[in-house]
Amino acid sequence: VPIALTAKGAINQRSSKVADENIIYQLIEHNKKNFIATASHIMDGHTAVAPLKYKQLLTCQFCNYKSVCHVDGLIDSKRYRTVDESIKPLDLIQQLRNEGGERHDSN
Repeated sequence: VPIALTAKGAINQRSSKVADENIIYQLIEHNKKNFIATASHIMDGHTAVAPLKYKQLLTCQFCNYKSVCHVDGLIDSKRYRTVDESIKPLDLIQQLRNEGGERHDSN
């Protein structure tokens, strides 16, 4: 993992490809919001089956609930969501840095 430190010991943002503590915190907060929104969506009755396909891998083959949702890999192939591979992790990190949210401990 490419990393460089500044003279003060902080992560050099220009030459390093690691996320600092603030970015990790922002990612965690973003995920929490996604989990809450998803749970609310389900609790509101939106329970449509929308399995994920990544390259040739179907997530249904690892799911314990496939007997409940009745998704058939051949028949239902158009119902699969796909991974948006245009999203670049470094671009996402830069976007979070630009938003500049600071960590606020609840203690």
